[in-house]
Amino acid sequence: MDISLLIQSSIRQLDVIAKASDISILVHVAPEMPMMRGDKRVLIQILNNLLSNAVQFTSHGGRVDVFAEVDRQNCIVLGVSDTGEGMSHDDIAKALKPFEQADSTRPARGEGTGLGLHLCAEFMKLFDGTLEIESETGKGTTVTLRFPPKRTINPY
Repeated sequence: MDISLLIQSSIRQLDVIAKASDISILVHVAPEMPMMRGDKRVLIQILNNLLSNAVQFTSHGGRVDVFAEVDRQNCIVLGVSDTGEGMSHDDIAKALKPFEQADSTRPARGEGTGLGLHLCAEFMKLFDGTLEIESETGKGTTVTLRFPPKRTINPY
């Protein structure tokens, strides 16, 4: 899979909603990003869920950053960071459970089922990877996906 193309495909699906709320989506992909082994449909679903959450919980005029890089262990690292409302530690635990949603200080644009983050975490287990959430109420959220080195296809 070409990570850069998958990110662009996912962004295209949410671009209209982001533009309507004046939310900027910025992409930061490391130069010479390697290809990745895996199921394209599953990775698109993960990206769509993460980007949808980021846009949904970011206020008008905010920003969402998507990043992709390879770490020193040859793991592909993907992430979505936003300037949204953020979550407390308890809200993160709740959001990772099926059919649960983090408490919100304001109504989100569009109601969800409470499955998005739970499914992302479960999908990452299928990739033998990890999902980490860093968030602070009022300061935004960063979700980082780390795929094991066996998923990285080096060009050399």
